[in-house]
Formats: sequence, structure tokens, C-alpha cells
Amino acid sequence: MRSWATGGVPGQWPTDPGTMAASANFRPAWHFCDAPYIAWAQIHRRILRNHYRGLWIMESDMEWAGSLRAGLASLNSDSSEYISVMNCQQVPAEWSHRGQENYGPNKTTYFSLVQIVRISSRLVLELGREIRRGRRVYCEALACTHCADMKYTTGGLHELLPTVSNRNHNSWSNPLEPFKCTASFMKSTENDTSFHIFHPCKW
Repeated sequence: MRSWATGGVPGQWPTDPGTMAASANFRPAWHFCDAPYIAWAQIHRRILRNHYRGLWIMESDMEWAGSLRAGLASLNSDSSEYISVMNCQQVPAEWSHRGQENYGPNKTTYFSLVQIVRISSRLVLELGREIRRGRRVYCEALACTHCADMKYTTGGLHELLPTVSNRNHNSWSNPLEPFKCTASFMKSTENDTSFHIFHPCKW
């Protein structure tokens, strides 16, 4: 059995509301942003089951200093089914995506940030089956809620890797701000040879 694979899947899920929507205003390309790698996993499910513990998935605008391979490999001994930016938590009342799911009114939903995740082969294949059964939920909540239902162990990079940036900085209002954040962060760690990973806009 090999260790965790690394890679990403380009593209977006088809946006036909007749086949993908939980409601008329459901936009899969945005709300269902984890669909590409879940679909890819279904295609390669035999290889995943037989040869890989799971996948690392990372958004294209993530940045890091040091060795990405070594930094992520430092978590190989962690047995969590799902590791995301922060550990899964119950969605707060002010969560902007509340209601963008079809679990029903009495379902407790959990979420995390998903700019980089490690997901086990078992979990990603189970999520594919959930989708085929009609499950629809915003991408930050699908894996976390399933893990809560199944009592799977989850983890957060902010807790597991102390060199993960946690600036709590959101700069969507200024498109140039991410570049300033990156320059400032790299300057502050230029004499530090350890692994650092961060998102220039969000955390």
C-alpha cells in the first residue's frame, strides 16, 4: 500500500441544473466545488482502493515555503479519514452557505475550509455514492458532515502543523492585497527553513 497520493483535478462539474441541482438556484460549479476530484476518484476507484490510502487535494492558488512533499508527508502517521484547513465543526448560525443543502431541517451540518484537504480513499468513494443517491450540499460541508455521521476521525492543519499560517485575513475587497500578504509572509519566514503553507487571501 502506497502512502498518500498528491494531485489535483482541473475543470468544473457540469452545470446542468436539471441533473445536478437540489433546487432551481443551485449552482454546481460554485456550490459543488469538490465534485471534480470526487468524480475522478470514482473513475480510478480500483487503483485508489488497492494502492493508495487517499489523496491530497490543493487549490491552485495555495502557496508554501520549504518542501511541500516533506511537509505533507509529516502527517503520514496520522490516521484521520479527513484533514482540512481547520478541524470540522458545526456550522454557525451566520454561515453564509446555510440552507444550501438537501439534508432536511433536523440535520446537523458540519464544515471546514477546503483550500487543501487530505481525504482517505474510503471516504472519497463513499462521498461519490452519497452524490449518486442525490445528496447535495456546499463543498465545505459534504465530507465533514459525512464524517460526523460515520463517526470518522478528522483533523485540522492549523492544529496538526504549527507552521500553517493562521492570519485570519480575508482580502476579497482588494485584489492586490494577496500579493502584499504573500510578500510580507515570505519576508517574515526568509530565515526559517521549515515548511510553511498558506492561502494568500483567506488564511
